[in-house]
Amino acid sequence: MNQRWSLIIVSLLTIFSLAASGWLFYQNLKLQKQISQLPTQPSPFVSPEPSAAAETADWKTYIHDIYNYSFKYPLDWKVENLGEAGPKIVDLVALNPTIKDYGPHAITISFTSENYQELVENVEIQASRIILDGVEGIKTKETWGDGSVHTTILLPYGKIIGNTIIILAEMKYGEIFDQILSTFRFIEIGKGTCEPTYEVIKTPELSAEQAYSEKCFNKENENDCFKVDIYNLANKDFSKPDGIPDCKWTIPK
Repeated sequence: MNQRWSLIIVSLLTIFSLAASGWLFYQNLKLQKQISQLPTQPSPFVSPEPSAAAETADWKTYIHDIYNYSFKYPLDWKVENLGEAGPKIVDLVALNPTIKDYGPHAITISFTSENYQELVENVEIQASRIILDGVEGIKTKETWGDGSVHTTILLPYGKIIGNTIIILAEMKYGEIFDQILSTFRFIEIGKGTCEPTYEVIKTPELSAEQAYSEKCFNKENENDCFKVDIYNLANKDFSKPDGIPDCKWTIPK
């Protein structure tokens, strides 16, 4: 008798399980059909950011003719070489926006007699790796006593791990700082830079002057620099070449 009831109970449980599975399968199909009928919202298109080269195309170029490095900076900023700034800082270049009564320097680039490797070994805060013009250094971020946040970059001078270039920036100028860093270059002795001879006007949209000016900035020797002929001086546009070189080659003194 017990065996008979056991078989009945097992049979009922099996039937109930199959019924439940069938019902869940039906509900899943129903839900999928409802989802497929919902209106779809296309994902937003994100416009790519302008390239650093385009953003800095009409910036001024600063060339340090002693320590042989260069960088570009915004037209509404000023650069001042302050010379020696202590027993170890043998050269200091300061960059500031041109607004009245600006106190501390927004960005500084200093050349120090301190050894790069020793400075790196003494860095106790978290640092990340950075490469500027093919030279590897480290980048740190720290909060000062006044609450301001600064980024510091330690870079060996050129490809020799000896003296050090220290680039320091107040982080409220972080975006401009990153753009300036993208233009930082070490200059080989006797090597010049190629720049447009025509005026480059910066506009919110990428102007023809900005776009074509890159044909100058991309040249790495004097011969190629003088071959660029894209601007028509008489028409003051880019309608057709006029046989006049549109770039100039500048060699640091």
